[in-house]
Amino acid sequence: MELGHDNIVCFFKNDDGQGSRRMKGYLKAHRKNGITLNPNNIITYQTEDKHHKPKEELAKLLDLPEKERPTAIVCYNDELALTLLDVIREKNFQVPEDISIVGFDDSFLAQISEVKLTTIKHPQSELGEAAGEMILDIIKSSNANPQKSKDTFEPIVFDTELIVRNSTTKPKNS
Repeated sequence: MELGHDNIVCFFKNDDGQGSRRMKGYLKAHRKNGITLNPNNIITYQTEDKHHKPKEELAKLLDLPEKERPTAIVCYNDELALTLLDVIREKNFQVPEDISIVGFDDSFLAQISEVKLTTIKHPQSELGEAAGEMILDIIKSSNANPQKSKDTFEPIVFDTELIVRNSTTKPKNS
């Protein structure tokens, strides 16, 4: 959005909590930046559909007339971003010249393609440690007081960082 994109399609898995939270972030960013949200730009899929639905939906979007075609893509993770890069190439578009793409996780996948992915980095190890500690606390708590609900534990929020690489640029004609 800071680069001038306002027609941004997102691809988020909707059968897990992190996909839902990532999509909420996408929606919040639109509100915060005063960008009208196109409901057709929200592509959700379930785990069993991850190998075909996102590719099929992106192919349809890339077939739209240029004025309607999204200028940027936000992906559930880096793995999906690389999968969608193949669709973009098959349709003879260039990243980032024709369309920008952002992944999530800053996994090793973000740097193995000829297009190095802009991605969101989050502290995976710290997240895992905190989750393990929370599970142990829940077990200890429920053993000590079976009436205490797991819902009484506060969520932990970690900071993320945007890692800018060469898969994003300003949209054409901006």
